[in-house]
Amino acid sequence: MGATLPLDICTELNVERYDLRKDGAIIAGEDEKAVFTASGLPYPQPSERETVEGKPVWMPILQ
Repeated sequence: MGATLPLDICTELNVERYDLRKDGAIIAGEDEKAVFTASGLPYPQPSERETVEGKPVWMPILQ
């Protein structure tokens, strides 16, 4: 299961297992930071990531 992304991101981008695609073309996937950056989401270090009740508290757009 993946996280629920904002509608404007979901309609333009497809999150695959190893990459991020737009119109079928891979636009990011070299590493985690590239996927976050390409999707317009903040990139916290893994040690800064926290979830409460299954929601990422470090990503305010998903609150």
